[in-house]
This record gives sequence, structure tokens and C-alpha cells, in this order.
Amino acid sequence: MAVMAIEAARHLAKPGHAVRGYRLRNVRIFSALVVPETPEGVESQIFLRNAENSRTTGVQTIECREFNVYVYSDNEWREVCAGSVVTEYEETPDEVYGADERSLTKDYYQSMYQQALDRCSATSTQQVFYDAGHKIGYGFGPLFNTLHDLAYDPEGDQAVAVVKPDEWRGKVPEKNSQVQPHIIHPTALDGVFQVTAVATTKGGTQLGPLQAPTQLRDFWISHDLIERKPSTKLNILAQTTLQAARETDSFILAINSETGEPAIVIDGYRVTTVSSLSYK
Repeated sequence: MAVMAIEAARHLAKPGHAVRGYRLRNVRIFSALVVPETPEGVESQIFLRNAENSRTTGVQTIECREFNVYVYSDNEWREVCAGSVVTEYEETPDEVYGADERSLTKDYYQSMYQQALDRCSATSTQQVFYDAGHKIGYGFGPLFNTLHDLAYDPEGDQAVAVVKPDEWRGKVPEKNSQVQPHIIHPTALDGVFQVTAVATTKGGTQLGPLQAPTQLRDFWISHDLIERKPSTKLNILAQTTLQAARETDSFILAINSETGEPAIVIDGYRVTTVSSLSYK
């Protein structure tokens, strides 16, 4: 659903203007968008309307749109997600915008990731993590088994992993001819979110309750991902920021392996407990 909003904003971007990135704000997720394994698939629609807080400054133009996502199920349209999406443009050269500021931001996030990498001394495997996911009730299909190089802090609340944004192409080569340019594939973005579960389950070694995403407070993704190389990887850090009885909030950072630039920054990714299972 986040990908739908990002791609809708990309297609509505002003021609001839350089886009810096897209920001989702105050996204509420009411239910999952389940895609059945049938030829018919699922019918969905996204509606966007201009928000009042679009603006232009001397440095940057910002377009803000509210959006709602609906799916057709049981002979009716049902809302599954709502929020706002912001398109951020770069209107001025780096000399004006501030190359130093961008360099400082890059250094800050690289340092944050490196510190987490140093702390995440315990490793896990893809099989251990996804086997645990099946026991909990997630049921990730092969396309969604996207995490590599899983590691976590055995004494803390952080985890790191790697996602290959275009790995899915090798799993469904018959679809490659139908691929349109896109910022990020849904399976890759789902993998980015999954790193939060690596942190909370200690790489799948500690089973917990079944949880589903219910909120994205602030989510930023770089437009530069559309120009990624086939070899590009996302180096991901997830840190639990709040753990309550039924809700868990996390911070997520993904760094482009080719450029070292932050590709995704998420503050306030919330999952809510759906059910607790008896594990066997």
C-alpha cells in the first residue's frame, strides 16, 4: 500500500523538476491487502486529493496529497489504508541547497548504521528467521523471503540485515518483460519492514505474538532508488523505540550500498498484536 502511494505521487510529479524523495505521513493501516494466488488477483484503487499544506519556499517545493486505498472484496469496496504523501522537489543547485548539509546527513546515518553493525554481534540465518515467522503465523511466501546477513544485538533492541531490491526478478523471470520503472518493489519494501521482527525475535530465536502493521508516522524514501544498479543492496538497521503490551514502535534506516546515501528513513513504524499462538 505504501508503494501504491509512492508510485502515484511519482506519476503526478511536475515534469522537468528534480524530485528528491517522497514522504508518507500519518499513515493508518486498517487491514492487510491480501493478494490471492489466483489469476484474478485482487482489485484495488488509490484516491489522491491535494492537501492544504503544499507549499514552495526559496529552496524547495513540496506537494502534499491525502490518499486512501481501497480493495474490492465480497462485492464491496473496503478502505484498507489512509494517509498523506509528500513529493519533495530540489529546486536549486547544491551550492544553494547546501552540499555540506547533505554530506553531514549522509555521515550521520552511516555512523548510526556502523554503530549498530558493531553492536549486532549475534547472527541468524534466513531459514531460522522465516521458519519462526511461519510458526508465529506470518506465512511469508518465497517472494517475501528477502532478508540476508541477519544479525542482532543480543543485549539490546537493534537488528541489521540486507535486502536486494531486484532479487524478486530472479524468482519470477517470466514477469521481467512486464516490469515498469519503479522506486521499490513491494517485496523489497516488505523486507525492509521485516527487519523490525529480526530485532524483536532475536533473529527468530525467540518467538513472539503475531503482529500486523497499523501505522507509519513518518516515512521517507529517496527518488534516486529508481536509478539503482542491479547489484544495489539496501543495508538496513531497525531499532525498537517503544514496546508496550500490544504495540511495538520502531525506527528503520536503509542505506544504498552503491552510494552510501540514506535510501529509506522511517520513524514511527508501529505493529500491533493480532493474536498469540501456541507454538509447537
